[in-house]
Amino acid sequence: KISFQVIIPLIVIFVFACKKRDKFDGDYYSSVDNAMALSEFSNIRNLVDVEVRGDSTVFKTTALGVFCPGSVITVTPSSSTEGLFEIDFGSGTVCNDSRSRSGKLLVYYTGKFRNTGGYLLVNAQGYTVNSLPLTFDEMQITNSGITAQNQPNWSIETTNATFVTREGNIKWDGVQTTTWIEGQATTNNFSDNVFSITGSGTGKTRYGLTFSWTITDPLIVQNNCAYVVGGMVEISPLGFDTRSLNFGGGKGYCDNFAVLTVGTLATQIEFP
Repeated sequence: KISFQVIIPLIVIFVFACKKRDKFDGDYYSSVDNAMALSEFSNIRNLVDVEVRGDSTVFKTTALGVFCPGSVITVTPSSSTEGLFEIDFGSGTVCNDSRSRSGKLLVYYTGKFRNTGGYLLVNAQGYTVNSLPLTFDEMQITNSGITAQNQPNWSIETTNATFVTREGNIKWDGVQTTTWIEGQATTNNFSDNVFSITGSGTGKTRYGLTFSWTITDPLIVQNNCAYVVGGMVEISPLGFDTRSLNFGGGKGYCDNFAVLTVGTLATQIEFP
């Protein structure tokens, strides 16, 4: 239930709830900022998955995007198995996750994305999400093969990501495993795809507080819902108690609520 849109309403909800009980330790930005990063990088993976797909090395050579219908896709092969896949959002286009994106994602591919060993290296160029600039050194996505449950999975490593906000820059790094748990049978229908995500990493809030994070119950992401629909993340800010953000529900649910728990205090959050 993470939306990358307006953050101020989240902050108001946190402050009101915590002052009312007078128990909260005061740090909510580690949870909010980590949720922003987890959500956007999960959606970048899903966006790329929709565009770079099919039986050929890539899905198309030059065409309009599918996940972001206003984007333009251009493929420049350097060999039969390698090349550059460019997703150009222009000055702004609204995608199927309800987020507006501008700039470009540059995807360098080796092999077929849905074949074991298929590898993507993602970079950003003038990239923004809902008007917030996002840069990162690289996002590496490697197809790790098929699980014992016959489900494709990918390892993902994101390095030195920076979200620019008015209050300060959010820093974030993460290593994740994404498993495709539903929707494999409908190759040309991405809306029924469901993914399970595990992983951990580190970050720094917009106000400079460092934290670590771990997914303790796999996050569930559906391509037909703008929010994370299930799972739990634990966040450990430096000098503060570990807290959890529980997205509840699971596959089949789609709502914009999560529960933040710190010690004995549990606060429901509504994401815009």
